[in-house]
Amino acid sequence: MTNKNRDDFYFGPPPVQSELTNPQLFRQSQTLADQTTSRLFHRKQTENSSNFFDQSPEIPVGAWMNQHQPSSNPSQNHSKSREIPSRFITIFRNRWLRFTTFSFIFVLVLLLILRLSIPMIANIYAEDPIQLTQTPEKGFEPITIQELRKHNYLLVETFKKVEDARFNEHNGVDYEGLTRAIYHSTFKGKKEGGGTITMQVARNVVLGDLDQTLSRKLKEMGTAWNLEKKYSKDQILEAYLNGISFGNGIKGVQIAAKVYFGKNLKTEALTIGEVAVLAGLPKAPEGYNMYFKDPAESEKRRQKLDKRQATVLMLMSRKDDMLPLISEKEAKKWEDAPLPLQSEKKVKKALKKNKINLI
Repeated sequence: MTNKNRDDFYFGPPPVQSELTNPQLFRQSQTLADQTTSRLFHRKQTENSSNFFDQSPEIPVGAWMNQHQPSSNPSQNHSKSREIPSRFITIFRNRWLRFTTFSFIFVLVLLLILRLSIPMIANIYAEDPIQLTQTPEKGFEPITIQELRKHNYLLVETFKKVEDARFNEHNGVDYEGLTRAIYHSTFKGKKEGGGTITMQVARNVVLGDLDQTLSRKLKEMGTAWNLEKKYSKDQILEAYLNGISFGNGIKGVQIAAKVYFGKNLKTEALTIGEVAVLAGLPKAPEGYNMYFKDPAESEKRRQKLDKRQATVLMLMSRKDDMLPLISEKEAKKWEDAPLPLQSEKKVKKALKKNKINLI
């Protein structure tokens, strides 16, 4: 048998059609292979992750690397590097942060000053019934806080509400009020006292120094702290009400009530209008003095005192750190009424009786 007539035998692998021969069949087989590979890979990953970390979501292989690689955009990397410093600069420019920083520095300086010697506090009380360190020789008649509360409880509470509404809460220095005063003075241009009743006693009774200097203010605060440690609130309030000035050389509420209203606070009660006038005078004792030789100046001061009385009446009827002392209706009534002051003739007579010369 010749080669020509023999059957052909093929010992290699079975023939496979190329992609060019049957492209559709090739694509289907390729897709099936990819799906099978993906299932096998997923099963393998699940088996290998059987520990306490397997609760975290799966992250594709390339995604984690991309998250930790620097950006290919140089400008983007530069902006991120400046992001944190720019935030700090923006925050520091904030007014409130500057104010807080200033307050913190102020407190540190205050603590350093207070480590220095604070003037010794002289006794402001004696046996019968009160002895101020600077008791005036004339124009002074002391009255106890108990005598005041018996007939003029409203007067005592009004002074607290107008001058120091947080008097019963602080320890001589009202940090909240002081901070508010510093803020308004620094950023709003408004002057506020920030001083407490205890600080006024320290200034007028103990130190006797009215200089507007930082060192004097710090001594005043330190003395106020010491006063609060040594005396009760009622004792400090009594010293304050007996030591403040009401103009025309008058010291203390008792003589002030006798001169301006013809009343003895030990036995008589002031009206709401009289209380508002008396509580408003210490802010500017001579500035509100309407008993002046020049009629035009006298009228000008009378108008200022009238406005001051209206302000005190508003404070008395307002709820703040203290509850209202009177109603808004009562405040309006006394605001519309004439000032409840004695005539100049009677005032001069009362001043002469108490050995005080009219200023």
